[in-house]
Amino acid sequence: MAAEAQFELTMERLGRSLQVSHLSSSPLRTAFLSDKVSTVRAWASAAAINYVPVRRNGRIVGVLENVIGDLLGTDAGPRRASEEDLVHTAMRSLSSDMLIEGGQPLGGLVDELLKAPHYRLVVDGGQLESIVTPSDLCKLPMRVLVFSQVARLEATITDAIRRMYVTEEDAVSALGQGAQAQILGQLKEMHSKSLDPSLIELASLRQKAAILASRGVFAGDEHEVDADFKDLYERLRNPLMHAASFVDDSLDALIRLSRQLEFIQRRTAEASAGGR
Repeated sequence: MAAEAQFELTMERLGRSLQVSHLSSSPLRTAFLSDKVSTVRAWASAAAINYVPVRRNGRIVGVLENVIGDLLGTDAGPRRASEEDLVHTAMRSLSSDMLIEGGQPLGGLVDELLKAPHYRLVVDGGQLESIVTPSDLCKLPMRVLVFSQVARLEATITDAIRRMYVTEEDAVSALGQGAQAQILGQLKEMHSKSLDPSLIELASLRQKAAILASRGVFAGDEHEVDADFKDLYERLRNPLMHAASFVDDSLDALIRLSRQLEFIQRRTAEASAGGR
């Protein structure tokens, strides 16, 4: 099997093996119908919980939403309940659009959470005992999935560069003088440590993308492509690498992540086609 096809198969299997239930939060901390919103908000704020499931006779019957106001954006859903409201008047009653199967592949979760309400109660074995929200996307299973997609993009770009240029020196010469000097400086430092990486391995993802953009591989203006890769590098790849947060419960952060994932898929396809 060709290396590219094998990588595709590995990615497909990884996507199927990582499931929503691997990401969801449990056990649930719940409220009761007769509770005051102020009481729930007090303990939910301390625990940074923005969505509180509501029980009646041991069963989940609804969710008190956006309790601490983390969900920001034009589609933030219903108003935040006032302090004196009772939970049973302020909650969203349980309905099918609030549910997701725990066995569903993780790959489609971001798009699912973009649809209101921007959380899902997870059905696992016929029970509702966990919840998944946008902030759960920072957990390890999603980090593994997203980082594998970023790594695939970078590997595809690197392979395309090596196919399109006779030497890696020719490829790096497509960059500005400052970028060239920085890469050559890194190479010198590596040699001083008795290490011998290839020149293109020392280029950042953004720099590698700029090399392909100079050849017209990526659709769009070079400056726009560079800005998109800068955003990807600084706001997704680096947080993934350094175990930092790359999404929270705000709608804007969720939309940005969805766009970044779509960008990764599109640019990977372009780099793959351009390198043939």
